[in-house]
Amino acid sequence: VTCLREGGKVHMIGEIDCGHGYVKEVDVLDKKPLASFMDPAKFMVMSYLWLRNNGKGNIDIEDVKVKCHPN
Repeated sequence: VTCLREGGKVHMIGEIDCGHGYVKEVDVLDKKPLASFMDPAKFMVMSYLWLRNNGKGNIDIEDVKVKCHPN
């Protein structure tokens, strides 16, 4: 998912690669985002990683590094 700040709005684009190249699955513009979404420092404090498979099959996660830094 890519999140872009665009003039006080947040544009979220989600793409999935099912083995045949990336396909856009989500393209949403949040016109009234939470204030913390517009402040990079606050956003990083409340950010988290969430991976989920709602369908059949498996998810392969590769080349991902997650670091947790204490406050």
